[in-house]
Amino acid sequence: KHTVPQWSFDNVFSFQELQKWEERNITLLNKNNIKIKPSYVAEMKIDGLKVVLTYENGKFVRGATRGDGNIGEDITENLKTVKSIPLILKDKVSMTVIGEAWMKKKDLEKINKERTKENLQLYANTRNLTAGTLRQLDSRIVAKRNIQIFAYDVEGLKIEKQEEELKTLEKYGFLV
Repeated sequence: KHTVPQWSFDNVFSFQELQKWEERNITLLNKNNIKIKPSYVAEMKIDGLKVVLTYENGKFVRGATRGDGNIGEDITENLKTVKSIPLILKDKVSMTVIGEAWMKKKDLEKINKERTKENLQLYANTRNLTAGTLRQLDSRIVAKRNIQIFAYDVEGLKIEKQEEELKTLEKYGFLV
């Protein structure tokens, strides 16, 4: 069970949709009596699997998928094999890190090349391969695949701006 509900991102496909999104946000701020003009940080959208990483006193203790937003699948042991996830942080902080697990296309191609030699069915895309890999029962298979995690959100620390979050995540050794 997630300590904070995990939402999905909305998509926009035109400048007009982006303007409507901003208007909704400003309306929400005004409703809550917050009178500021928002600033923005743009980040790449990675099509992968959302992961929720929990740290207690600076130690990685739990990793889960987004699931239904309230309850995700426990994939802790598999995530421990992902090189871009720090297992111990340099400070004894307790926090939850949200990120996207993904795989490079060249890694998919390399895996499919090996599968071709073995007459096995090929994987269709990096997102499905990443999601399936992290749900493996054998963490040795996960360790052999070059899965990356890009972190973009942190909960449990007093941080007000996205730019600060990204700098904090980077300070703790996460890819952002």
